[in-house]
Amino acid sequence: MLAHFCRASLICLGWWLAWPAAAEITLDIAPDPIVADASCQLTFKVVDDAAGDPDFSPLEASFDILRRNRQTAISWVNGRSERQTTWVLEVMPRRTGTIEIPAIDFGIGSSPPRTVEVVGSAPAASPDKAAIILEVDATPRDPYVQEQVIYTVRLLRRVELSNPRFSPLETSSDAIIKALGDGLQSMEKIDGVSYEVVEQRYAIFPQKSGPLTIDPLVLTTQIVSGRRSLFDPFAHSMQTRRVESAALELDVKAVPAAYPDDAAWLPARRLRLHEEWEPDVSTTEPGTPVSRTLFLWADGLIAGQLPQVTPARPAGVKVYPDQPQSNEQATASGFTAVRQQKFAILGSSPGAVSFAALSVPWWNTETDQLEQASLPARRLLFEGAAADGASPAADASALPAVPDDAAEAAAGAASAAAGTPPAGTEDGQRLWMSLSAAFALAWLATLGAWWYSRRSGPAHPRPLRVNIQGREAGRTARASNALRQACAANDAEAARTALLDWAQGRDAGPCRHLRDVVAVSTSAALRAAVIELERALYGGQRQAWQGDGLWQAFRLEPATPPVRQAERRPEDPLPPLFKLGERH
Repeated sequence: MLAHFCRASLICLGWWLAWPAAAEITLDIAPDPIVADASCQLTFKVVDDAAGDPDFSPLEASFDILRRNRQTAISWVNGRSERQTTWVLEVMPRRTGTIEIPAIDFGIGSSPPRTVEVVGSAPAASPDKAAIILEVDATPRDPYVQEQVIYTVRLLRRVELSNPRFSPLETSSDAIIKALGDGLQSMEKIDGVSYEVVEQRYAIFPQKSGPLTIDPLVLTTQIVSGRRSLFDPFAHSMQTRRVESAALELDVKAVPAAYPDDAAWLPARRLRLHEEWEPDVSTTEPGTPVSRTLFLWADGLIAGQLPQVTPARPAGVKVYPDQPQSNEQATASGFTAVRQQKFAILGSSPGAVSFAALSVPWWNTETDQLEQASLPARRLLFEGAAADGASPAADASALPAVPDDAAEAAAGAASAAAGTPPAGTEDGQRLWMSLSAAFALAWLATLGAWWYSRRSGPAHPRPLRVNIQGREAGRTARASNALRQACAANDAEAARTALLDWAQGRDAGPCRHLRDVVAVSTSAALRAAVIELERALYGGQRQAWQGDGLWQAFRLEPATPPVRQAERRPEDPLPPLFKLGERH
């Protein structure tokens, strides 16, 4: 009887040991209550070997899940193994008030539902207690349309931040937003508490009149605390914080009624119009090109807002515009922009030419009134006759004005007559014969040297080295002489062939069209003369072509080939902005 009782007891004990215990699932919340704009931790602990991967998606209705971590530990209790799995979720509440954390299914059971309270964050009026402060400001609050508004963001912190991220800067209506620099750092004390300050400025240009709202900026960052992490005792724990700035309202005003209707709208703090002449003389000779450069400089505008200034063209001169160039620079107080326009001026006959005064209206945003940026009239006297051997009619009066598309393709071609007059046809032929004889002798000497080196060459052949630069230089010299001969004979076809040969030696690349010559030339006068040659060759009616202008323009071309585009260093073609500011 006793044996049966012992056997039954052992069987019951085995059943009890084998019977699965109910899973123990707990939920801890820290901190409690939860503070808005700050992350909290939800810790789920499951004591069971058969716990599966839970589905935390029901939490996303009330929380943003920032990070999750899983840790498993095995321990022995009374001779039995016990497996404990811990899930730690860092979440950010989506709203304040009462929030219910739903039950989470772990496969062998569910966590208990919980109701938590999300309270508001500490008021911004207590900076001595705030770890992070985000301040924003905009100046002015009532700008004109397209006027520059300086938007300043100041981040004050007295805790260590990790991975700070700002939301995009957005406005309620159309506006251009550009950053000003990389930001400034400083220290500041508020009620005896030291803060590290990071300041970033933006320039906002509203494009429509009426109310405009600058949306709040949201900073999401992690605060490094002194507490150690639960899973890594050597790492500091992190708490994610979300700080939101205030929204700013702007009242954007329309263009004032006093502003001219036919003028470009320019709301700026300062605006200046400046010019430079090269050479800066009041008297010159007909056929000698003069360069005029206009600079429009503005403080408080970007380059895209500056208009093109088109001076009136007086009678008796040819004006060839170059391609405009513009630049802008970001400063602490906003943007400064400058636009440069260059014109090549060629007088065709003796006499005085008056260039009319220039005026650009603009709106002074500091004084809130209309102003004018002006340049006085200028008188230029052309004295003397046209250069000997040159045809003034062919060089200036008879040449058609370069249309806008041709001027754009030629990068602002200048006049086709300048420099020292060429030699006469007879002298040119004598020079050409002498040069041809010299080149023939040099070629025969080279051929003899080659034959001798082939006959008594070294036992070990040397590596082949080709002096491309020297070869192309000789080709360029031959093409230049051929061009001189063609221009002296007024032979347009021969001039075209010589120019293509010269351009190919200059650029060391294939040149099949006269536009390839325009691309490799650096002189504006040569580019214009090549275009005139192209018109004479391929125009609707073949024109009588005079080569004197092309040769004089060709002599203005620098002897050194230009740096290729791939090797050219990016340089600012405009003078420094502060230099223009000092002049005014």
